[in-house]
Amino acid sequence: MADLCRREGDLEQAAELLKPLASRRHLHKTEFVAFAKAHVDLLLERDDFDGARRWYEMWKQTAPDDPGVAYYGRLVESQRGLFEGFQRLSKRRRSRTPRPPGS
Repeated sequence: MADLCRREGDLEQAAELLKPLASRRHLHKTEFVAFAKAHVDLLLERDDFDGARRWYEMWKQTAPDDPGVAYYGRLVESQRGLFEGFQRLSKRRRSRTPRPPGS
């Protein structure tokens, strides 16, 4: 359900739906994998690449043989790289853009 909310753009509702699972003391390995994947997806949508990487690392430690681990490892790194590249490009453009007099 949280994934559906995230895909529809309701990130706050997606986060709220994940909260009850966070308070559980024990999760089955497959439950944790789904929970971690949902967190990684949500955090990537929010451009929180450090948070996404932390959840990815927990997922990888818990279920290293999970089929999604390799894909999400590449996804987390590529998203972070794209975002950082965009930020560098934006800073360069701002520094080169002439400013109107008096600003």
